[in-house]
Amino acid sequence: MGVDLIGHGGASFNWDCWRKCLDIAIAFGWQPAGTIAPPDYDGDWNGGYCSNDFQEVSDSDARALGVARARHHRFLMNDGSTRGVLLYAEDECVGYTYVADGHIGPLAVTHQSALGAAFRTALVLAAAGAAQHVSAFVPGPCEAALSTTIDHGMRVTIPMVFDVDK
Repeated sequence: MGVDLIGHGGASFNWDCWRKCLDIAIAFGWQPAGTIAPPDYDGDWNGGYCSNDFQEVSDSDARALGVARARHHRFLMNDGSTRGVLLYAEDECVGYTYVADGHIGPLAVTHQSALGAAFRTALVLAAAGAAQHVSAFVPGPCEAALSTTIDHGMRVTIPMVFDVDK
């Protein structure tokens, strides 16, 4: 199951690992308020975040989620072994990743077309260290990341698919 997140201005992204994002936010202090049912929804709404029902996250809940993500970023940046990197395509920042001891992630991009180049860059950064193995958490439909993995002779040892309802 994918989750499409669409902002009030129409900007959107698809992220299959949305549940992981929610779990991290909760671990860093976010208290979910529950989503708002879509206008045409009939029945009792459960407030879930992980279905494709066109539910809405309130502005205050989204801001609180952002605060928790900021705490997670500070945690990663301050742990001493993690390197945070902004990823650019020419002059446009298209994403970011963290790399530590051969591990890539989180990795996020502004649009799916940037994922392949972003993942290749993250692989180069992870492989440049002393780690014997490279691991990664890659969001969304990740054909580009899987193709890159196969092209470099790597193997997927622990694939994970998140399909969770609240």
